[in-house]
Parts: sequence; C-alpha cells; structure tokens
Amino acid sequence: MVYEMEKNIPLPEYAGNGKGRAKGELRLAVERMEIGDSFLVEAHKRSPLPKMAQVLDIGLTTRKEGDLYRVWRYK
Repeated sequence: MVYEMEKNIPLPEYAGNGKGRAKGELRLAVERMEIGDSFLVEAHKRSPLPKMAQVLDIGLTTRKEGDLYRVWRYK
C-alpha cells in the first residue's frame, strides 16, 4: 500500500480528556465523590478502583453487599 500525504487537513475535535481517551462513567463518579460518599458497583467494576485512587490521591475502600460492592471515599 502506498500512503498519500495530505496537507492542511484539520484535526477533528476530541471529546476526551486530552490524554488519549474519554473518561469512563466509573472514573467520573469517583471524581465527583466527597469524603463519606459511597455507591454500589458490580464485582467486575472494582478492579480499576485502586489505581484510580492512587492517581487521584484519594482513599477508597469497598465492602461486599449481597451480589454488589459498596465503594466509599474516606480520604
């Protein structure tokens, strides 16, 4: 395949955070949390929470409630 170079093609607007992709619903919820707030998540959605807490420099903890997990912000 031969690539044809094109000039002056405007870059489309991007709806993300400027770092490669848009923030997910879970990340946006965590960012909105204040200390003492909590919400329920499905088990498979818990795995990114420790990294999110580290990146955002906040404290999160989870406890099982039936088939779901409750996520609290404590710091």
